[in-house]
Amino acid sequence: MTRLADLAGLALLLAVCWRGYRYRAPWFSAIAARLLRASRGRGFFRRFILLAPIFVGWLLLCHWTDVKGWHATAAGLMALAMTVGLDAMRQFEEATKPNQPCKESS
Repeated sequence: MTRLADLAGLALLLAVCWRGYRYRAPWFSAIAARLLRASRGRGFFRRFILLAPIFVGWLLLCHWTDVKGWHATAAGLMALAMTVGLDAMRQFEEATKPNQPCKESS
């Protein structure tokens, strides 16, 4: 029964990741935006000192979940972290992309 609950947790987390990233859900984009806003205007080492505890804490949560026997749920939590990182990269690229003039079709 716990195996079924573990796989259901994985399926739920993967569905949340897919819907949040695919449809650009406001709550999902807010996570990456807050991380980017917190580190804006800081050097590498200050960013590292600010964000490292968040990432290490999340990985410890994933490891603890894995050690307790919920392997699929831990994989889902890692997928959530990777998807938030992917969304942060997308937001960063969109913010730094120069405005492209529209090409007129002939």
